[in-house]
Amino acid sequence: MRKMVLCVSLLGLMAAAYARAEEPLVGKWQLIFMRVGEIKDMPKPLPSINITQSGSALQFEYMVGLEGKVFRTFRARLDGSAADVINDKGQKVGTARLTKSGGKYTLILQTAKGAPEAGKLSLSQEGRILTIESDAIIPGHGASPTHIVQQFARPGVVPY
Repeated sequence: MRKMVLCVSLLGLMAAAYARAEEPLVGKWQLIFMRVGEIKDMPKPLPSINITQSGSALQFEYMVGLEGKVFRTFRARLDGSAADVINDKGQKVGTARLTKSGGKYTLILQTAKGAPEAGKLSLSQEGRILTIESDAIIPGHGASPTHIVQQFARPGVVPY
């Protein structure tokens, strides 16, 4: 009887561990390509994103520079619930909502005074490239939303 209880307990633990498997987005990502509208642009210094997981929540840290200064962060669950977006001064600057369907993620960012801006996150080349596509109103780019494409690779990985 004890062996049976032990086996059932172990199966339960294995199932729980499997259910909390690490999301493929987890890791550090360095910008390798960016297009804003029709213009290819590579900001200097290059931004990066560090994504970590704690349970069912993903922590996004947007960083810039060689020292990796965090300028924006949020911790979102994959159920679409609202998460506060915090700037480098510790102030709330908006909300983020993250959902997953199949292997695709949808991230909706919204500033306090702005309209929601939906973005799609996808992985390609066997998880080596993270592509983020969104449409946002950008000052100096007209009144209608501008399509933005950003591609990131893990540091040290040759993407192509």
